Amino acid sequence: MQNKKQKNCTFICKKYKIGLLKLGHSLNPQRNFLNLLKTNNKLEHGSPTMSQQLEINAYLKPQCGWSAGVRAIMEKYELEYTDFDIINNSDLYATMVEKSGQNLSPCVEVNNIMLADVSGEEVEEYLLKNNLVKPVDREAGVPTNSACSDEEHATMQTPAPKSQTIRFF
Repeated sequence: MQNKKQKNCTFICKKYKIGLLKLGHSLNPQRNFLNLLKTNNKLEHGSPTMSQQLEINAYLKPQCGWSAGVRAIMEKYELEYTDFDIINNSDLYATMVEKSGQNLSPCVEVNNIMLADVSGEEVEEYLLKNNLVKPVDREAGVPTNSACSDEEHATMQTPAPKSQTIRFF
């Protein structure tokens, strides 16, 4: 016999023609409905267009023209996202490679859809094309489709100053 949560879950799954397996076996109707939104990217009354409905994970380098372009697009559309530093955390890099199936960056995961080896321009195009954001009348602030400049590469190659020994007596 089903309890109240199971009945609600079954109702939601039947109404939206989605199976429990696709929803991750959750018996929580609210969680299933949120998973449904993530899975189908649409509501009965239209598609989501607000950043609150987006879950964005960006696998980026701290100093990289392509990564700066992705960050600029997130700022342009005022999107909340998680910035995963793949240079200083090898576990995050391994996660990116596992999820994207390749080792190039940046990679951006939007509602469980992985955009592998993309520029900020390509991320923006994806978001607009899928009605996940509305066009805005703001500039990105930095190039969204370019690598680091020669000056940036030179700065990255400059060795850090050597530390001096401090003696405590």
